[in-house]
Amino acid sequence: GGNVAHALPAADGTIGLLALNAEVQVCTWNGSAVECTWQPLLSIFAGPGKNRLAINQMIGAFRFPMRTERTGSAFDRIMRPQGVALPILGVAAQVTLDENGERATAVTIALG
Repeated sequence: GGNVAHALPAADGTIGLLALNAEVQVCTWNGSAVECTWQPLLSIFAGPGKNRLAINQMIGAFRFPMRTERTGSAFDRIMRPQGVALPILGVAAQVTLDENGERATAVTIALG
């Protein structure tokens, strides 16, 4: 969860998880125990490089809905020729087609 917690807009993992409609498990230490809750991944972001996690919170896990047989996903990144670690653009998408495979019934696109 490090790249996600850092809220880096170009982080590959974050872009992919957003396209998959992921949820994040936020775990809170209250001094004697840890309590974890699930929430939409997008809800923890406050802007580039900023998250909404408190000092006593951390990311425990991620989960996302199982894909149907008519659902596919992809990820790609555009890099500078020198191969710098962060891409110019990262994009992930998930598309679900109808029973005939002719029309999209759900589309999610994430850019970073």
